[in-house]
Amino acid sequence: MKPAPQCDGQLSLIPEACSDTPVRVTAVKPSKPTPKSQAAEILTMLQSGHEVSNMFMAASGILKYTCRISDLRKRGYKITRRKEKGGLWMYKLVRS
Repeated sequence: MKPAPQCDGQLSLIPEACSDTPVRVTAVKPSKPTPKSQAAEILTMLQSGHEVSNMFMAASGILKYTCRISDLRKRGYKITRRKEKGGLWMYKLVRS
């Protein structure tokens, strides 16, 4: 038999690791992105009218660009993408 894990006082996702430690769950209410958010940064890039590559967004420090583009789409922006060679994707804002 394996010995029972010792509780170190930290919150754990494994219930048996700290069964006597309460688990705190915090609900986060979604809010509109701030003007300096990554989604706002991507929107500014796309509003220039040019296609923006995933490599450019990553080089700009936006590593989870697919999540931010998904956030923009959920807010009603129509963004298309097309695949280039290799892992290069081009994104464009469709103006209505």
